[in-house]
Amino acid sequence: MHKIKKIFLIIFIFVLVFSFFSSSNNSYGTLKWSFKTNGEIFSSPAIGSDETIYVGSDDENLYAINSDGTLKWMFKTDGSITSSPAIGNDGTIYVGSLDGHIYAIGSSSKGLVNSPWPKFHKDNKNTGNFNAK
Repeated sequence: MHKIKKIFLIIFIFVLVFSFFSSSNNSYGTLKWSFKTNGEIFSSPAIGSDETIYVGSDDENLYAINSDGTLKWMFKTDGSITSSPAIGNDGTIYVGSLDGHIYAIGSSSKGLVNSPWPKFHKDNKNTGNFNAK
């Protein structure tokens, strides 16, 4: 009987530890949301100061996506957008398109988000070094 209690206790502890590490409280490595465009995405997004996410798509659109994954707005060009957008300090989004144009699009973001790595190559200086000042 003592052996059965010991086995039960081991199983109980295992289940308790397993449920703790696999609970929904552990958000690391779990999908928060995804956003589907009508084309492939070849570039990295940029994140504005208001936490809007900007990304271009092969479907010829620049997308502004809210931090919860919902569409804020989109801007249509006449060619695929394969470059990463840049955000000016005044909130202007700059992006190139395979239609041969560079577009300057107004936004509510006033520069990049205050984050260690808000865009491809880190910052507007493109230092690409996490420890660069």
